Amino acid sequence: MSRKLSDSEIKQRLQQLRNVTQLHAIARQKLQEALASLRELRAQLASKDARIAELEMKLADKEAQRKTLAGYLYKAGKGSDLELGAPGGTRTPDFRVRSATL
Repeated sequence: MSRKLSDSEIKQRLQQLRNVTQLHAIARQKLQEALASLRELRAQLASKDARIAELEMKLADKEAQRKTLAGYLYKAGKGSDLELGAPGGTRTPDFRVRSATL
């Protein structure tokens, strides 16, 4: 047979239900805020990843340009205008100084 609940037990259970309902609503709100924040952070991450990829491509292009220019300016071998032992990799002039008596 079913047992009849006392008034104090009914009040206690209703209070628990209100508490759980209120906590559930607060938890749902916090969850929605967290999900919105997560979406925003993922968008920021994607944009930063794209920016990093763009900068890496620019860096690779600049490095290729630097190597090309270094190849033009500092050719090793016979007739080189680079003194390999010079401090700081300085270039020697590729022109001859004319004598004062012409």
